[in-house]
Amino acid sequence: NEMDGGRNEDGSRYLYSNVTRVASSRAALGHSAFGFATLSAVAVDDGQVYLRVTSINPDSPADRAGIVRGEYIGRVNGVDITVANWSSMYNRLLYPSGGSVTISLMSSVEYAGEFYFSDDRSVTLSSAYIGNNPVVASDIIEYGGRRVGYVAYNSFTRGPVDSSTEYDVDLEGVFETFESEGIDELVVDLRYNGGGAVSSCQKLMSMIAPKEKIGQTAFTLRHNSKVEEELGESSKLIKLLDNYSNVNMSRVYVIASEMTASASEMIIVGLRGLDVDVTVVGGDTEGKNVGMDVMSKHIDGYDYTFAPITFQIYNAKGFTDYSQGIRADYKVDEWEDLRSNGWKPLGDPEETVLKMVLNLIDGSRAVVEPTRSVVHPKSIKPIRFTDPRRSMGALIYADDDFGEK
Repeated sequence: NEMDGGRNEDGSRYLYSNVTRVASSRAALGHSAFGFATLSAVAVDDGQVYLRVTSINPDSPADRAGIVRGEYIGRVNGVDITVANWSSMYNRLLYPSGGSVTISLMSSVEYAGEFYFSDDRSVTLSSAYIGNNPVVASDIIEYGGRRVGYVAYNSFTRGPVDSSTEYDVDLEGVFETFESEGIDELVVDLRYNGGGAVSSCQKLMSMIAPKEKIGQTAFTLRHNSKVEEELGESSKLIKLLDNYSNVNMSRVYVIASEMTASASEMIIVGLRGLDVDVTVVGGDTEGKNVGMDVMSKHIDGYDYTFAPITFQIYNAKGFTDYSQGIRADYKVDEWEDLRSNGWKPLGDPEETVLKMVLNLIDGSRAVVEPTRSVVHPKSIKPIRFTDPRRSMGALIYADDDFGEK
């Protein structure tokens, strides 16, 4: 089924449908972490790979150690990261089973017209059961006489484990602050957000959309003919809910990239389907207009999660034609800057992509050119990778209820 997945640059297929397995003892706690919210692999000459820190959980071991967005990790426990082992190194840093790790942080250096990486420092981190809260930054920014609400949201994850809603509550708290303190504009940063629970997407849309749209259908989920006959209306229609704070936006700015997919794309097409003016800044999105009904099963001490593609997504105007991605209205490529200190923290008004958004809000519409490296070798580039534990999907869980509240 060509709707299940896409094609890499070399023409090879990748699938959205997936199966994951976690030991039941660990699943009950959520996973331990060092505080790297997201990492991206970067290919370098001679088979070398570095993991670039793209976002960090606040007040985590990595944050307290002074690791910042944009830095590169070149070795883990003294072992070089290579083409052969980088995915296992990635998993070691994102999903540790406990204990500690020593990483070598690299600085990117330009010298005599060539681009090099060199050792910067060594850092030892101890893991903690902190999970990976998708709300990695939020603020109200005063800019050009406007109060701009900003939130960086990395996945539509309800809580540390499927049965909890702690992360949803944190997201709701951000919008309670936006509503109580008042904002004129809203920026939702979904550049590292590959999707997640449809119920969390429903809540976020309910907190953003114009108040007169509350109670209306934002999405219709179309299943195969057999399932369509069996499902009730409340399982097929996703309506905006009235029991959350609401910032009543008629215009929204979304920061996106090729990593923005599924439930994140639902926010864009869903708001547009409700006549909200959505401006996409950054890069074109993945193009995932289908989602999964998640099934779980306990087998021999493990919790298995099965997530096959089961439905197609339509907005309130019946639009579903974004399988080739949603095009950015304004292109800004943060990866043009390879310097280890070239990226600002998410939410910093000087951060490259956010700065473009703020200029648009200010009315200058100035094109912000990223600060480029003097040399940008073709061999240094991000590697496409779908994290099997961070499902790229719009996921429906058994306890989701999409009826009116």
